[in-house]
Amino acid sequence: MSEAHCDNCRFWKQHGTPSLSRLGFCRRRVPVVSISTVEASLWPETKHEDWCGEYEAKPPQAVPQPVPEPGTSPRLQQQPLDKPRLQQTMP
Repeated sequence: MSEAHCDNCRFWKQHGTPSLSRLGFCRRRVPVVSISTVEASLWPETKHEDWCGEYEAKPPQAVPQPVPEPGTSPRLQQQPLDKPRLQQTMP
C-alpha cells in the first residue's frame, strides 16, 4: 500500500516535468480567489510529500490494451473454409 501523501492522492496534479518538479496542485476543493491582477483564482500548491486528512488514493491505472495491426481485427478475420456451414432448409 502506498503512503497517504499528496503524490499518491487522486486530487493532486503534479505540474512541470515529473522528474524535476516535486510540486503540484491540490484539486480537492474549489480554487481560492486571488487578489493578484494576473490570476483570478489559485489552486493550493503542495509538495509531493505533503499530506492532509482528506486523502483519497488514486484509482488503479488501466492496463493499456494492445492495438491490433490493420486488417487483423477478430471481426475482420475470415472463418476457415474447412468447417461445415449450417444448412438452412425451407419448410
